[in-house]
This record gives sequence, structure tokens and C-alpha cells, in this order.
Amino acid sequence: MAIYHLKVKTISRKKQQNVVASAAYRSGESLYCERTKETKYYSRIVQPETHILAPSEAPSWVFRRQDLWNEVERFEKRGNSRLAREVVVAIPNELSESEQRELVLTFVHDTFVQQGMIADVAIHRDEKNNPHAHILLTTREISQDGFVNKKNRDWDKKENLFAWREAWAKYANLSLEKENVQGRIDHRSYEERGIELLPTKHVGYKEHQLEKRGIRTETGEYNRRVQAYNQRLISLQEKRQLLVKEQQKKETDSISKVEISVKGYVALHKKIELVTKQQERLQDSKSKQKLHSYTWLKEQIETSAYRQLEEKNLHVYIQEKPMGLQGEYSVRMYEKMKELQTEDMVSLVEAVERDMVMEKVESHLKQSVTYERLQSHVVLLDRWEKSMQKQQNDGRISDTRYVSNMNILEAQREDTKQAIQWYELQAMSYLSRQGYSVYLRDWKEEKHPEIAIQLLEEMKQSPSLSMGMIVQRVKENEVLSEAQKIIRKEVTIDAIDMRRKQLHKWKVAEQKRSERVNHIIEQAKVLVKARKILVERCEQELKQYPKTASYMQSLGVVENSPIKSTWFSWKQSMGRDVTEEESMSYAIKLSVQKKEEKILQEAKQVLRKEVTYHNVSVAIDQLQEQVTDTPIKVILNEARTKRMAYELAIERAGEYQKLSSKWRKTSSHQYQLEKLKTWLTQKGIDVNNLAYSLQRMKWNVGKIEKEALRKERIAEVQLPLIQQAKKVLEEQAIRYVGETYPELKDLYTHRHLLSQKERQVLVQMKLWNEESGTVYDFVNRQGNLEDLQDKIIRKKLHVKQSISHVSAVVQKFTKVHQAEQVLAQAEEEKKELETKGNTFKRVVLRDQTLLKEYQAVQERIEKAKEVLQLKQELVKENGEERQAELEELKLSYHQFQEKENRLDGLLEVSDILERTRQKMQQEAKEREYEHQQEVRRQKMKHRGLEL
Repeated sequence: MAIYHLKVKTISRKKQQNVVASAAYRSGESLYCERTKETKYYSRIVQPETHILAPSEAPSWVFRRQDLWNEVERFEKRGNSRLAREVVVAIPNELSESEQRELVLTFVHDTFVQQGMIADVAIHRDEKNNPHAHILLTTREISQDGFVNKKNRDWDKKENLFAWREAWAKYANLSLEKENVQGRIDHRSYEERGIELLPTKHVGYKEHQLEKRGIRTETGEYNRRVQAYNQRLISLQEKRQLLVKEQQKKETDSISKVEISVKGYVALHKKIELVTKQQERLQDSKSKQKLHSYTWLKEQIETSAYRQLEEKNLHVYIQEKPMGLQGEYSVRMYEKMKELQTEDMVSLVEAVERDMVMEKVESHLKQSVTYERLQSHVVLLDRWEKSMQKQQNDGRISDTRYVSNMNILEAQREDTKQAIQWYELQAMSYLSRQGYSVYLRDWKEEKHPEIAIQLLEEMKQSPSLSMGMIVQRVKENEVLSEAQKIIRKEVTIDAIDMRRKQLHKWKVAEQKRSERVNHIIEQAKVLVKARKILVERCEQELKQYPKTASYMQSLGVVENSPIKSTWFSWKQSMGRDVTEEESMSYAIKLSVQKKEEKILQEAKQVLRKEVTYHNVSVAIDQLQEQVTDTPIKVILNEARTKRMAYELAIERAGEYQKLSSKWRKTSSHQYQLEKLKTWLTQKGIDVNNLAYSLQRMKWNVGKIEKEALRKERIAEVQLPLIQQAKKVLEEQAIRYVGETYPELKDLYTHRHLLSQKERQVLVQMKLWNEESGTVYDFVNRQGNLEDLQDKIIRKKLHVKQSISHVSAVVQKFTKVHQAEQVLAQAEEEKKELETKGNTFKRVVLRDQTLLKEYQAVQERIEKAKEVLQLKQELVKENGEERQAELEELKLSYHQFQEKENRLDGLLEVSDILERTRQKMQQEAKEREYEHQQEVRRQKMKHRGLEL
């Protein structure tokens, strides 16, 4: 017989208890306690069945019993810490082992794990007639990083114990009911149930062992006296029950007189619910009498209906339903039997289930059920599902709520679809019985249910029409429905005419577009032919310049290359025959331009902004600073070292886990474990949280490797590319100056004579001319540049003064904003301190500490109020506008600074140009001298002499 037993106790250091030892005793496993350096093991004849259940956010190590309880021992620091909570329950012996397991695990998961606890479950079956479960529960919530610092005090409330006791009775009784076991258990005491039996006392382990040996104990003697008393009391109760049965028999005889109807039954059920709520709120005897009367009447109706069905042998369907629903199904089926005047089981079951589903759907719709409303509700449910999915993807709804809502949605969708199917089936059945099913052949088979509904609706609306006319009306309605989709509003003649005009215009436009497309296709064909002709002519022209063709071939220029097409366009634009030297020179110039364009394009991708000389120079300085900050070789060596250390740590951690998971450990194993633990600790790895420590180590290795790759990319790819881009800009400027200023026409040939500063000035010359749109005379108009520089300096100084003024206003706004935040925070702290000082009785030392904190907060408040006096000065100011103005002024200042620096270089142009001309002349003289010397050497050599 199933008995109720649930006991809760705590495992605490105050009682000199060890949670690792407790877990070892209950699980029958050998566990090593890291705190006491002892191995805990308690042998058992029958090995317990063990399970560990944890919340979804718990780390993986909680499922290793030794790691779990050692972590609890390590985390709880105090000498009187409560380490765990134990719940012991007696399992109904009538259930099989699999059913016992399902009962215990379901109860533990729903009652404890869903609240955030970790449960270590051990089911003991040492004695065949006394199966029970020990449930060890943690006292702290768990996160991905381990136990949280603050204990959940709500778990200690007394209300939880009452809820747990009630929950165990509920789950156990559900399992007994599921297996058709008659007995039930009750968590309430005999007194609460109105039973006059005396409760027995719990027999402890030691006393139980003594009783087994035949040695009587005090508790055992007490329980035997109580059992004898209870037996006498039970015999008296049995006599009372005989009298009650006789009374019930009399009441049963009058059952047939009770009117059975679903409407009355539902109304009675609502009355019972209302009276139950009143009784819970008022606790009056009148409500109790009403409740008893209504409940008795409800039971009589259910019993009467069931017996009537039993006489007709229709009760088999009722028996398959849960106990709590059998009464309602009996009443519904009996009423349908009278309504339909049939005893056909299939018809009655179908009618009952249809009515129940329709009632559910009506509660969903909150209005009467029609086919159109059901279709609309399906669309509404689809929209709701999409909305829920979007909310979950955006993180606006929790997973638990999402699953709950989706379950509700699916249940409603299933009920709605079932109701739609019944509507359609009813329509199809009616048409078939009436011989009208032949009219459905005009439509596809999958549309038959929908069309059947429409035919029935038309038959109801127009009963005078023939069936052929009704079918025609349905077909016309389909056309009107399609027209409504096209018009997208109410179908009227005016709306149709308007839409027809729009479609006609659209048709004309599409025809014109089609004609244009055909014309474009013809033009494209002509262009293809023209291109082919020009390509052939280009190849013929190149044959006249073999050196140019050979040069282009060496560059890998293909037929469709832009170099070849540009060269051909240049050749045609010349309007005359060009020499091989001119052709070769232009081809070289084209190849150089294409290379430079490619370099500048790649540099733009690196810079992610416009490629200017200033941007390139700044980028080079920044990249060089990043490269020289930490040498690449050092970072690469560090990354390799970290990677090797990580791989070794993975290997050692695996060995440690393998050894620590063994039940029986030799002294050699213990020595290896200590050695591995020491090594891992030296590497900064927490053996109690290996997964997290190794993941953090892996993240650090990846971070260093990414940094090394970034530095390597900067040094080997980005920096050389940006330097090439800078050189390209300088080369372009040198060519421009040589082509623009006749006196420097040979500048590009002598570009190797230019210093870096001179190259920079030439770039500024090019930019100046491009911005002004003229060729500026830097030698004769130097005075104009000096005047312009003076103006820029004056403007820069004016902007600098404005920046100082606006910056001071912005700083005041910042101080006021910070003071407002400090004041609000300090006011809250002040209120908390005043509450503490007025609520609690403290010793003198704590009162002094509280007073000091209060004085410090008061000082912060006074300082903040002093700063807030500045707010009066800022009444007419706008902080955001001033901040935007400050940013604009800073930008203008930087622009003036850049112009001033550029003018500084341009003022030196005349000197630089003069020095450049002198260098070019000097180099020309040196080359002429070397040429003369070479000629003399050749002549002397010809004469047989040496110079």
C-alpha cells in the first residue's frame, strides 16, 4: 500500500557534516574530498540508481558528482555554512522501477530544478517494500561561470516546504492513477483531513536495525501502541461507512429522477467554482453547505449519466478518458444519445468531440463560430506566429514565454483546423446525401470542401434558386473574388472601369518598353560589330609598330586591354603618322599610368578614404609607429609560445580529468593528480573550472595570434603599398611640374636629385594649381602668397579665440550635467543613511561610521549645489548647439593650419626651383664631361694608347 513520507533537512558544517561524504553515502560512489584530503566511500549491497539534474544554464562540470560537491565545499567559506538541503521521499511500491524513476525525476525537475537548484538524486531499493529517494539540493543558484555569490533565501521559506509536500502527493497520485492503482496518498495530517487516527513517529536508521534484530526500541513500542489504537478506530469507521453506503444506495435510487443536460451541468460546475472561491475567501459554514450540496448534485448527474450509458454498453469510450473528465464526457454523451436518437458509438463520439472542440474555438474567437471566422482566425494565428518569431529573434521575449505562447498557438490552430474540417465534412456529407456531389466535378478535387461550404451558404441565402443557378452563382462569386484581389477594394462597376483604364495604360507602356528593348538589342548588336571592326584595325595598326607591339606583349596586354584601346584612340587623334619612338613613349606612359591607378586604388581600399598626399603621409606615420611599437618577430614568437603552452595545457587537463574521474585511486594516481594540479595552477588554470580556464586561455592565444597577423599584414602589405602610393603621387607631381613649367622640362629625368622636402613642395605646387585652376607664377608672385599667408594666420588666431570661448561654455555644461548626476546619487544615499540611522539600533562604533558616511554625502551635495549655480549663467545657452559649434571651429582651425603649412612650403618654391635648375645644370655638365672623356678614351684606345 502506498504511504506518504517526505522529509526535508539541511547538511551543515555546524553539525560537523561534509557534503561530499553525504553524496558518497547516498550515491554509493567513491568520492574524494579536496577539503579534508580524504576519499569517502560507503559500500552497499544494492547499488542505488543515481541521477544529476541541473538548469540549462549550468556548466558541464556540475554533472560530475565529485566536482559538484567539492565546488560546494570550496565555495562555502564559513564554519557554520549550510552546504546542501536533502529531501527524502517514500516511493509507491505499486509502481514498477521505470515508473518510479519517471515519477521521481519529473517531481525533482518541476519542483526544484526549474527554480534554479541542482539536484543529486539517489533512488534506494535496499529493501523491496521500502523504495525511497534521497535528493541533495544546492543552496545557491548556478550560472555559466559557477555558483552565484548571494544565496536564494526564498528557498528557505516555510511556504516552500508545504508546496513541496503537496507537489509530491500530486505527482505520486497522478502516477498511481495512470497505472490504475486504487490507493492514493495525502500530504495532509490526519487532523487536517478530519481523521481521528494518531500519527506514528519516524524510525531512524539505528532503531530500524535494532528492530530488525528483534530488539525493541522506545519509538517502535510507541508506534505499535498507536497502530493498535488506530486499528480499533478503523473498525468503528468501517461500521460508519456501511451506514453511509446504505444512505448512498437510497440516494442512488433517486438518481434517475435527476435531469441530465450539458447546459445544466456546465452551470452547476460554474456555481461550484464560484462557491469554492467564496469559501476560500470567507470561510463561512453557509458556503460550505452550498458547496457540499452542489458537489453532491453534480456527482449524482455524472453517476446517472454513466449508468445509463453502461446499460447501453457505451461506457467503454468514457473509461479511456482521465478520471477528472469522465463525468463531463458521460453527461455530454448521454445528452447526444437522446438528441440524435442513436446508440451508434462512432456517431456519438464524433458528436461529443465536435461539440467540445467547437466550444473551445468559440472561446478563442469570443463570438459565435462560422466558417469565415474560422478562416480569418487561421490567418490571425499565422500572423501571431510570425510576430512571436520576430520578437524572439529581437530578444524582446524570453524563451520560456515563447515556448508557452507557441504551445497555446498550436493548440488553437489544431482546434481551429479541426473545426474547419468538420464544417467541410458536414457540407460534403450533406451534398452527397442530397445527390448534389456531382456538381463538385467542375472544380479540382482539393477545392471540393471549400466549394461545398459555399454551395451550402448560397442554398441558405437563396432557397428558391435551382441547384444549377446556385452552382453558377458560386462560379460568379469566384470571379468577383479574383476581381477584388486585382482592384484591392470593394468590387463596383466604377472601380472596375477605373482599374481597366489603369491596366490599359500599363499595357501600352509595357508595349512601348518592349519596343524600346528590341531597339536597344539591335543597337547593342551594331556596337558589337563596330567594336570588332575597331579591334581588327587596332591589331593592323600595331603591326606597323613592332617594338610597341612587342612591349605590350611583354606586359601581358590582351586583346580587350584598355592600354591597347587607349593607344589606338591616341593614334587616331594624332591625325598623322607617328614614329616608333613616339608610339613606344606613349605606350610606356600608358603602362605607367595603369600601374599607378592600380596602386592608388589598392591604397584607397586600405585607407578607406580619399588618397591624398596628406592622408598617405599620416597613414605611413601611423603604420610605422604600430610596427616599431612591438617588433613582429617578438609577437610571432610570443604567439607560438602561447599556442604550444595552450596545447600542452589541453593535454595535461585531459590527463587530470581522466585520473580524477576514476572511482578508486591508488597512491600513484593521487601523486600524479597533485603534480598535474600544481602544474595547471602555475599556468593560471583553475582545476575546479577547467572548461572556463582553458577557454579563456584559448581566447588569449587567439588574441595574440590575431595581433601578430595584423602586424605582419601591416609590415608586409599595407605599409609598402601606402609607401608606393606616396611615391606615385610624388612622381605624378614631378611629371606635372616638368610638363607645366618649360624651364623644368627635364625635371623628371633628374628626379633622383630631389630631396624628400623638395618632392613634397612639388606636390603642393600641383595641388595649388589644380585647386586654383591656373598655372601660378610662384617666382614673380611670391608677395601675393605672403599676403595670403598673413590673412590665414589672422583667421586662424580668430578661430582659436572662438574655440577657447566656446570650449569654456561647453565645459560649464559638462560640469553642470555631472553635478546633477552626483546630486541625485548623493540624495538617494542620504535617504538610505537616514533610514538606517532611524531604523536600527547600532553600537557606538557603527554609529560613528554611519555619521562619517552621512557627512561625506552631505559634502558631496553641497559641492554639487555650488556647481549648479553655473546653471543660471547658461539659461540662454544651448549645450548641443555649442558642442556642434565647437566641432566646426576645430575643423576650421585644422584646415587653416594645413593651408598655412602648405603656404610655408610654397614660399620656398622659388629657392627650390633655382636649386633644382642648378643641380640639373651641374649634372648636365658632369655628364657632358664624362661623355667627352669617354670619347677621348675611345680615340686613344684606337691609337693604341691609354689615357
